Amino acid sequence: CLPACLKAGAGPGLSFARELLRRGFAQEVGLVPCACGGSELARWEEGGDLFEAAVKRVAASLGEGDTLAGLLWHQGESDCGDASLA
Repeated sequence: CLPACLKAGAGPGLSFARELLRRGFAQEVGLVPCACGGSELARWEEGGDLFEAAVKRVAASLGEGDTLAGLLWHQGESDCGDASLA
């Protein structure tokens, strides 16, 4: 996580992981939070600083033989005031 992103918050990750386990879709679920509150969507596009940080964080979390099987995305609206971004 980038220092500017360090703030308390809530997300859907834990309840999503519990539901995957409950329904038998997985035997084990690892969560790798990469949230950055108030960030613009452009920073999450390929080549953006937050995209690159998330890719590195996920890669570092995978053990030998592990694979990334899914991604849970929750996007806010920090840049919703600019019609050109719609």
